[in-house]
Amino acid sequence: MWKPDPSQIITAEQKAAEARAARLVPLSPRQLWLVASRIGITKVQVLALVDVMEDQEAASDLRIEITEATTFERGHPAMDDLAGLLAIPAEQFDDLWIWAATF
Repeated sequence: MWKPDPSQIITAEQKAAEARAARLVPLSPRQLWLVASRIGITKVQVLALVDVMEDQEAASDLRIEITEATTFERGHPAMDDLAGLLAIPAEQFDDLWIWAATF
């Protein structure tokens, strides 16, 4: 009797995760900061949080990433740093990202 190879089985969870990941498109700075504004966060507030980070080298890098980027990629480590700095859970950050893509 035929038995499927477990490594070849794609689960519903995997399909959902892939569909969600496909919606995490690159954002323009305008899109990122507009959605931040919609939830009550300004660039000035974010930069103030960056300024008081304990690791000043990491703070400097993050400041450059969020002020000088021409596009934002959800998979970039700086975006995880930004979400952490704002205490936004990853799944909620993804939801905000998907929403921002509509702006």
